Amino acid sequence: MGERSDIFVRIRAKEKTTDKRYKHEVFFGLYYQWCYGERMISRLRAAIDFAHSDLNWRPCISMSKERIEKFKQVLRTNFDMRDIIDTIDLVPDAIDNLKQGYDTVDADIFNQAENHGFIYLDITIDDPDEKFGESTPKVKYAFVQNEGKEYPIMDVVQFADWDIGDGERKWYEPDPYWDKPEEASWGKNHKKDFLENVVPTCKNNIEAIQSDATLMTEKERKAFVKAGRAFVKKTLIIAESEIKDAEDKRKELLSEIFEKFHSYEKGYKDLLELVNQVYPEHKKPM
Repeated sequence: MGERSDIFVRIRAKEKTTDKRYKHEVFFGLYYQWCYGERMISRLRAAIDFAHSDLNWRPCISMSKERIEKFKQVLRTNFDMRDIIDTIDLVPDAIDNLKQGYDTVDADIFNQAENHGFIYLDITIDDPDEKFGESTPKVKYAFVQNEGKEYPIMDVVQFADWDIGDGERKWYEPDPYWDKPEEASWGKNHKKDFLENVVPTCKNNIEAIQSDATLMTEKERKAFVKAGRAFVKKTLIIAESEIKDAEDKRKELLSEIFEKFHSYEKGYKDLLELVNQVYPEHKKPM
């Protein structure tokens, strides 16, 4: 179980500043087993800072594999808590599920188990012709409880009130539960830490997010989700084609081996094991 959440990121860039359309696009999602409330807000603030400081030049650099992996590392890190946690990289995970026969190309990347919602982060690089450091990416974000029209977008304060304040009080107000006599062994210290550490840090992060990013509209949120699904499906179709090619090569090799050995003698078994290592047998979706 845990305190689960997800962050989805799309980055688009123009080839030239004068272009009307975005030529380059990257999409990825990270699943967190333990990330909620102020922790999500902290990571969003760090992601926005990274976008402005490291995604501010031409696509060949800003959207390189190395830069995207660095971005994922930033999102795995909580700079306020000096903490790094493991995440599941959802697109490679979807490819692996396809190879294992657990899913098809129609798998929905947004169908994730969570209990603290999603962050959507949409970054556009509009001025790639500017000198390094002078191009300012545009950053839009949204919090949602889950994907669907019944879950409207939330800004950072609305999310904080919902997730930190449990939808019952403002996010910066301590939980009355902490004051109960039966919770005295831990409640008092927990409340003290919340007021002295969590609230000031979270307040600074909220202000930075409000200053440096813009809340998505519902229309932009729908476009973001549609693009994410399309990106992943295209990726899975390519993976499916590679699986088919591997299956064809496997059959060809097995046919050649059988022609030479005609039996399950040791030599055939050794070669069969080698084929299984190079081209594992693909399991069909159940």
